[in-house]
Amino acid sequence: MKYSVAILFKIKKVRAKTKSKSPISSDEEL
Repeated sequence: MKYSVAILFKIKKVRAKTKSKSPISSDEEL
């Protein structure tokens, strides 16, 4: 459970970065 939460936190950070570039790429990475 703790490990999955860490992954979700990382994805949120990555999505925040990719969203500024292109929202489509952020969905593809997920």
